[in-house]
Order: sequence, then structure tokens, then C-alpha cells
Amino acid sequence: MATKKSNRSSYSRNGSNSKDIGLDHLMKLDELPIDQSMIMLKEAGIDVDEEEAIKIMEFLHLLARITIKEIFSTD
Repeated sequence: MATKKSNRSSYSRNGSNSKDIGLDHLMKLDELPIDQSMIMLKEAGIDVDEEEAIKIMEFLHLLARITIKEIFSTD
């Protein structure tokens, strides 16, 4: 029987990170453990499994990084 991994430190399984969008020189963003993310999503009325929660949180984290880059970048 497969066991559920908990408290992952990174959402991404494909190796993407802040360097992909040039945010590494600005700041490092912490990620919520996936279990906590699933609880927050459920409280918001979004009932998802672990894989779906990971995809949602990857998207939200990417959106946050892009937003921060757009606001604070000198480019």
C-alpha cells in the first residue's frame, strides 16, 4: 500500500524554481506544507486530492513570484 507523503518542502516536481523567472536575486519564498495547503483549500470550499493541491499551489506560487518580479524589478 502506498503511503502519503506529508509536509513536502517544495511543490514542484519538475524542478522549476525562482531562478526560472529571475526572482532569485530579490527574495526566497517559503512554501506551505502540502497538508496545510489542502486544509486551507478545503476551508475555501475546494476539496482536492494531494496531486490537485500540488498543482494548484504550484500555480499560486508561480503567480506570486511573477507578481513580485513585476512590482519590484528594475527592468
